[in-house]
This record gives sequence, structure tokens and C-alpha cells, in this order.
Amino acid sequence: MTIAIKPTSLPASDDRDPGGLARLDFALRGGATRLVRSETRPPLGVMRTLYLDDALPNMAFTFLINPTAGILEGDQQQIEITVRAGAQAHVTTQAATKLFTMPAGTARQTVRLKVEEGGALEYLPDETIPFRGACFEAHTEIEVHTEAVAVVGDVLAAGRSAMGENFAYRNLRYRVTAARPDGIPLFHDAFELAPDRSSPAHRGVLSEHAAVGTLLLIGGAAQAEAMLEPVRAALDRLPARSGVSRLPARSGLVVKLLGRDTGEVRGALFA
Repeated sequence: MTIAIKPTSLPASDDRDPGGLARLDFALRGGATRLVRSETRPPLGVMRTLYLDDALPNMAFTFLINPTAGILEGDQQQIEITVRAGAQAHVTTQAATKLFTMPAGTARQTVRLKVEEGGALEYLPDETIPFRGACFEAHTEIEVHTEAVAVVGDVLAAGRSAMGENFAYRNLRYRVTAARPDGIPLFHDAFELAPDRSSPAHRGVLSEHAAVGTLLLIGGAAQAEAMLEPVRAALDRLPARSGVSRLPARSGLVVKLLGRDTGEVRGALFA
């Protein structure tokens, strides 16, 4: 991980792209968070909002859905989520994201998350499972106001373990950047896994582990310091291998997790 690259501002959406689209905008209306804009293009869709947490009555929960049950060769998906001032939203998926076999081409997914002053976003999709021969690129851009909170998680499986397909995909490329609205960088992480060139099962990469997770907790300085020790204590009690680091300018924390399977990593992530 390097933290020295200043990401560009979030580019405007290109509506000429024929790929799947989910553009969601959450805002306060009548004292509660509402999904005030929902623009989708197949195969992506979105369920209606729910209010599932009695401790957070203002938080709207919704699920991104994909009726094709996965990502296919040539797919181009774009997910944009904006949380306006004072709103609170939790966005997840209805199931694990499956990367199907791609004999020759590549699939791509771009996620843009923006949280305005006083807002809070939890973006916690289910795990991604690459099938044999999958080739996938994912880029996530996060913009968080200094007086806002973003919790962003990701779990990546080594493959369909029950089918003997661990590290049988062709190539996976991931890039995540986080910044303040004025462009001050907070986090940059990029990696590529290409089992046909170098097995990720080597020591120093994933070793014997079959799942890797990342959790970003971005907030203000006081929140970041308050979270550090409780997060460390929680990780010490869990079976997954883990590490936690501060983000620059006391803006939050990043947690990395390695586990025997996605269940172990997801359990650690939510704990």
C-alpha cells in the first residue's frame, strides 16, 4: 500500500456506455433518509429502501441486484452512490458476485462513492467469487467530507473452492482511492493477481489463505483515534489473520484480513 498518489476528481458519468448502471442518491426528506434518485440500467437494479436497525432509525438500507446472477465476459458495470448532507445509507448486494468464465475478454466495474457533510455511508457488498478463467478489473473511488463517515468493505475469494478452482482465474486487478472533496488523498491501494504468471498462494502474498478482505473506516480525527483500540481488540479475538493501520491526517483506519474462506473473513469484517 502506498499513500502518496493524489487521485483526480470524480469524472462525470458517460451515459453512452451501454453497460449496467446503478446511480443512487440518498437525501434527508421529512426527517428521514430517502432514496431520492434511483437510475438503473440492466443488468443492475435496486430494491426499495428498508429501515432495519432500531438503533439507527434514519439509516436507509437497500440492495443492489443483478438478475443474471453474476458478471460475464465484456460486462461494463458502473455504480454511483451519493449520500447528501445528514443522510445515512447502507448499501449491499443480494448475494455474492460471481465472475463467470471469460475465455478471451475482460469484465470491468467502476464504483464511485460520495458522502457529503454530516452524512454516513456503509457500502458492504457480499464477497466476489472468480470462476475458472475469469478476468476482471475493479476501480473504486471514494470522496468523503471531513465531517462525514464512510465504511467500505470488500471480500475476495480465491475461487470456487468446492470445485477445486482456487486461483484458477486468469487475472484480477483492483484499485481503490479515497480523498477529501478538495482532492487531499487519504488512501490508495492497487494490486493485480495473475495466477498464470505467479501463484498468489506464495508466501508473502496469500499463502495458504483462500480469502482476503479490506475494510476502510473513514471519518474525522476524533473518530479515527476512538476506533483504533476497539478495532485492534476485536481483531485479536478472531481467527482471521489481520492488520490495522491509520490513514493520513488521522482520517480513519484501514483493516486487511486473510482467512481460510470467505465466511471467516466476512465474520471478521463485520465483527
